[in-house]
Amino acid sequence: MKDGEHEARLFNDMKHIVTYKDGKKNGKETYWYPLGQKASECFYVDDKLEGELTAWTEFGQVIQVDSYKNDLLHGKCSVWNEKGHLESEMMMKEGRPFGKYTFYEDGVKVKEGVAEYPKNDSPYNFDGETVN
Repeated sequence: MKDGEHEARLFNDMKHIVTYKDGKKNGKETYWYPLGQKASECFYVDDKLEGELTAWTEFGQVIQVDSYKNDLLHGKCSVWNEKGHLESEMMMKEGRPFGKYTFYEDGVKVKEGVAEYPKNDSPYNFDGETVN
């Protein structure tokens, strides 16, 4: 049974460090690019993502910040392009889009709205229309 911090090299020579407790991921998990820059970092509780996941380019530019609760996207999620311009922000609830979303092109807002799953759990598009 795994316990403590474990390090591995992946097929693409990225370094992976994760902490285990009683055989489950518990604590920080970090991936590093081959030249030593941090690629991503997230946190686990009892083998489930919990809290913030952040990803960077090889040049240190943040490209993604997501919030997790009980292994599901929950809270604000943001994506940037490699130029550092914000591309999207949306709120998530229990793994589904819920609440405000905004899309950008080269940092300029091009679309915004509010997303919410219908009570019957039907899929929908970001304009709130049910998709069959």
